[in-house]
Amino acid sequence: MPSSKYCLVCGFSKDEVEKMHRFPVNEAKSKVWQENMGIKHVPGIKLSNHVICSRHFSPNAYANLETMKLLRDAVPTLFSCRQDPIQER
Repeated sequence: MPSSKYCLVCGFSKDEVEKMHRFPVNEAKSKVWQENMGIKHVPGIKLSNHVICSRHFSPNAYANLETMKLLRDAVPTLFSCRQDPIQER
């Protein structure tokens, strides 16, 4: 299965979330995302082939909430995969 269909952090599929965001190609920015989400570096794995779902980004990380376009300097900061604190999967 292609890695871009599932969130690297929580494993949700693209059909279960609003939007998937591909890891940045820029290594420095990608490293910030990686460190923020607690993802360990694995030699030979290109994170730019992976995605993180929109559930890991706060609303203020988006330039446009309708299109779910991230701001240029957006960083994932939410670790929970729950959409609503009351509703658990």
